[in-house]
This record gives sequence, structure tokens and C-alpha cells, in this order.
Amino acid sequence: MEVEAALTMFQRSWAKHGLRYTTVLSDGDSRTFHALSEAEVYGFIQIDKKDCINHVHKRMGAALRNLVDKKKAQGESLGGRGKLTQEKIKKIANYYGYALRSNINDVPAMKRAVEATLLHMTSTDDAPKHSKCPEGASSWCKYNRALANGESPPSHKNALPACVGAALEPVFARLSDESLLARCCEGKTQNASESLHSVIWTQTSKNGNASLESVKRAAAEAVAIYNQGRRATNESTPETSGLLDPNSSDHVVVLTQLREQVSSLQKQLSLKDQQLLAKDKQIAELKAHMSSDERNAREKMQAEKKKHSEVVQDLMNKLLTLQKQIAAKAKSNRKNTTATTDSPSSLIT
Repeated sequence: MEVEAALTMFQRSWAKHGLRYTTVLSDGDSRTFHALSEAEVYGFIQIDKKDCINHVHKRMGAALRNLVDKKKAQGESLGGRGKLTQEKIKKIANYYGYALRSNINDVPAMKRAVEATLLHMTSTDDAPKHSKCPEGASSWCKYNRALANGESPPSHKNALPACVGAALEPVFARLSDESLLARCCEGKTQNASESLHSVIWTQTSKNGNASLESVKRAAAEAVAIYNQGRRATNESTPETSGLLDPNSSDHVVVLTQLREQVSSLQKQLSLKDQQLLAKDKQIAELKAHMSSDERNAREKMQAEKKKHSEVVQDLMNKLLTLQKQIAAKAKSNRKNTTATTDSPSSLIT
């Protein structure tokens, strides 16, 4: 679906908007990029591929976990104390991410920093490997920092065994490849896109079928909310096509308020239940010695519990009724409306 959507967007971009998309920022899945390249949507103008630096960062952790599992299946152990524990894998992945982000727009420096990570972690007192670590008194490398300050280098503790270091070399070689680093060296991420998508899918669920108009409405609301907040949606709603989506913002607000009230009262009911159980335990212990005040207190608590139960049930009924009304209205509007929209942006004033 992503491939078809990308092809449609790129093929119509010049005719519809007078522009060309010359760069694709992806998460590592190259199917879309290959499809665009093969289709030659802009003729002789080539499209460049960039990788999201966050997704590249995650590859290190995934690669190390896969390596541990692969070696385990072959009868070799890279995990366990002093080796590639889950905590150590997490640290290595974070070091890799730091090496990428601290050298934006400098591929050679980025590659050197990635290689320094492995050398630093496999260094020992007998064989220090800090030639690629940053030098100077402000270096993160304790060994080089001590040398810069004229001090004795500290002892190497918790170094990875040589067998683990040898197994990690192919992984680091692959993830420090200059072609990969060049694609993520600008430090671009998909955060903005993923954030917008999350807003869109709060307006209409991805888990069920929805009409084209419902999706257009959801995209329009999401763009307005993302750029200007909920107020922009409320102002634009009267001038839109009039389509009613069960998940549109107006109904979401009402339903959310009801759900919050129900949740709050249910918590109060749970607390009352606990209090009643505690009181019942006291009553069982006291029995004949129970005072009139204790009887009155228990009766009062039971009355409050009953009242809360009735309120919760009433709210639940209202919630169910409103949901049915919204669904029925949406179904009726989808059948009767003749309004159409060309694009999500046309729904926003």
C-alpha cells in the first residue's frame, strides 16, 4: 500500500502542485524507493534516498540481539555475564546512536566514532585501543582524558572478551559503511510524519473499514489540530462538507468526558468496596459489641455505594445511547450526502 501511495503522490506532484519530490526519507524499507526509481516518475531527474537516523540507530540493537540468538543456535555463547547481556546491548546501541548524532554532516568523523566504540569496549591494559577515541581533556574516553591531563590511565574494567569483539566486527563494519552513513548523516528523522499520522488515526481507527470521505475528514482534522490545535477544527467544522464521522472531534470530546466521569466514579466505587470490606471485617470481630455509630456508618457507606452505582449505570446508559446516535447519524450522512472534497487541505479554512 505504501508503494502504491508513493507512486500516486509522486506521479501527480508536478501536474497538481508544480513541484518534484527529489528526496525520500525512509525507515530502511527500500521497496518504495526502488519502485519510484524503476518508474522514473520524473524522467531523467533521479530521486535520492535518505534514512531516518532513529531507525538506523535501532539497527545496532536489533543486529546484536540477532547475533546472540544466531550464535546460541550454533552452540556458541555470546550472552551472559561479562559478554553481551541485554544491558550491554542497550549501551552499545546508545553509543552507536551518540556516534551518529554527534557527527552530523561529517561521514568520515561519523565512521571513526562508530569504529572507536568497538575498539574502546574491547581495550585491555595489555592492549589499549584508543587511537580513534577523541583526544584532549574533554574527551569522553577516560584513557585519552587521563593522558591529556598528564595522569596515569585508569585500569580497563568490564572489557568485552576477544571472542565477542571478533563476533562484533562484521556488525560494526556493516553499520559503519560509508554509503549507509551518508544516507543518515544529515540527522533527519520521521518524527514529524509519525506524529501527524498518530493524530490522523485518533480521528478514525486503522483497525476497521472506513469510507474515503471519513478518511479525508480525519486527515483534514488532523492537519488542523497538528498545525493550530483543536480550536482550528472547531472553527472549520461548520464550513466543511457536513460529513459526520463517529470519531470526529466534537463527538470525541463528548464521549471522552463521559468516559472520564464513568472511570472516576468506578474508582470511587472500588474505594467504597474496599472500605466496606474493611468495615465488615471489623464488624465480624466486634459482633455483639458493635455500637449504633458503627451500624450507622456502615449503612451510610452502603447508601453511598448504591448511589454511586446508580450514577455510573446512568452514565453508562447515556454513553451507549450517544454512541448509537453518532453511529446512526454517520451512517445516514454517508448514504445521503453528495458532498465531495478534492483534498484534505480543502476542508481547512
